[in-house]
Amino acid sequence: MVALAAARFASAAAAKRFGFDPLRADSWIRWDSHWYLRIAEHGYQLRQCPGGDSNFCGETGWFPGYPTLISAFVRAGIPPAPSGIAIALIAQLVLIVLLWGAFLDASPSPRNLAALLLAAFFPGAVYCQAVFPISTFLCFALGFLIACVRGRWWIAAACGAAASFTYPTGFLLGGVYALWLLVSMPEAQRDWRRLLPIAGPLVGFAAVFGMMAAQTGVWDAFIKNQAHFGYGLSDPLGTLGSRLAPLTMPSSATTAALATAGQTLLVLALVIGASWVALRERSRLELVLLGLYTVFYWSFPLILGGQLSLYRAEALLLPMTVLLAQGPPALLFAGTASALFLFLPMAVAFFQGVLV
Repeated sequence: MVALAAARFASAAAAKRFGFDPLRADSWIRWDSHWYLRIAEHGYQLRQCPGGDSNFCGETGWFPGYPTLISAFVRAGIPPAPSGIAIALIAQLVLIVLLWGAFLDASPSPRNLAALLLAAFFPGAVYCQAVFPISTFLCFALGFLIACVRGRWWIAAACGAAASFTYPTGFLLGGVYALWLLVSMPEAQRDWRRLLPIAGPLVGFAAVFGMMAAQTGVWDAFIKNQAHFGYGLSDPLGTLGSRLAPLTMPSSATTAALATAGQTLLVLALVIGASWVALRERSRLELVLLGLYTVFYWSFPLILGGQLSLYRAEALLLPMTVLLAQGPPALLFAGTASALFLFLPMAVAFFQGVLV
């Protein structure tokens, strides 16, 4: 709670410092936020982009889980923008509580407290506070991971479906679990319920396409909308190198460019450290699962390439804080200090509309 309040206070201070009122809902609305609010209010539409080209525009490039929750709040009498902020706050609070209770054993050791602080200020954390579905997805994803570790297959399926219904990369949870199932070699391999965590994310993903098809009459509305963003199989090292490039010429780069590149470098170091911990502690199956999640969700955006906002995708790696809490203290404390250092320039770039 204290860590979460500290992160909220820091972002509010950054907003106030640069002329934005943190108590106004529109201060937390940027770029994609508008699409989520439109979906919540009007549902999905698909239309050709202006200019006479073959690209398609509309709301179908964004998933419906978060807007559906906003709609529920609106029906209760809360305006859309404050609803989006409230949902993000509730989801982030639940996320921190799950992390603390399920993986950090609610034990106030220096390591666990540092991990909790890192989670609150994790790279890209400003998007967990804004009108974006990041904290909502993370809440469902962490619920999925906890349920898998505890053998609650139906709960895992439900959380996986909700995560996949909320964010495009939610379907990766099925792959994370499937690989974990193979490497963990469970004794009761013939229990069909163990396949539910694979089916859940696929069902959620299919539900998105079904919902968009019902409202637009086009079954591949999401694919048509995303076509002009240039996503496809890319060289991950090339993508990573291009995102780190501002660090090689700092004198000519903007503060925001340096901050986003610095965040990507920090995440790279944390991923390497977390992966090493998962490999070292491979006898602990819950850490192996978190390690697979880390590798999947770090590598996929790099492979996808295109115009993807990597600094936002990096926020989805928050569960690896559990792995870092089990690793060398120097890595955890240095990572936490670096995340705190980067949080303010990233928050400023967000409020100024530099980040998308």
